[in-house]
Amino acid sequence: SRRFKLPPNEAMGNYHLAWIEAETGDRSKGLNLMAALYDRVTAIGPIILLYKVMYVDQMLRAGRAQEALAVADRAVTELRCPDRGLVLSELLRLRGECLFALGRGDEGRPELVRAEAMANRDGAELLRLRAANSLYNAVGEASRPVLKAAFTAIAAGWHGQDVLTARALLSG
Repeated sequence: SRRFKLPPNEAMGNYHLAWIEAETGDRSKGLNLMAALYDRVTAIGPIILLYKVMYVDQMLRAGRAQEALAVADRAVTELRCPDRGLVLSELLRLRGECLFALGRGDEGRPELVRAEAMANRDGAELLRLRAANSLYNAVGEASRPVLKAAFTAIAAGWHGQDVLTARALLSG
């Protein structure tokens, strides 16, 4: 992208590299790199919401729930279509997890319920399972039917960490 003078593409590529660093290496270093590129990668492009979700997720994993919630809240207010988006259910799930992490479960539970319902409506089975896992972790047995339905819808075709997590929750 440097060779062809495509700064937006370079920023997006570097953002992905920063996310990989945060995910698999030094989370603090990766988050710092993501923060430096955040405004550039969320200014234009077809997957702006994905970049916001990636950042919120890494901040939450780093224990920075308050900052993650602020970014998630800002992302929600900037939505052009508040009920549509490739990874909108994941943003809502992360927002709900932030609220639970901050001791605000009464606000977080509806976000997790909304995230699961939206992913289900959109046919996003993996995102539905992630939301159902989060809901079960947050509220327990009351959400077992939701988790069981999400797990049943995806279990045959997937073997990733989210499926393993759901299987463990349902068998525990």
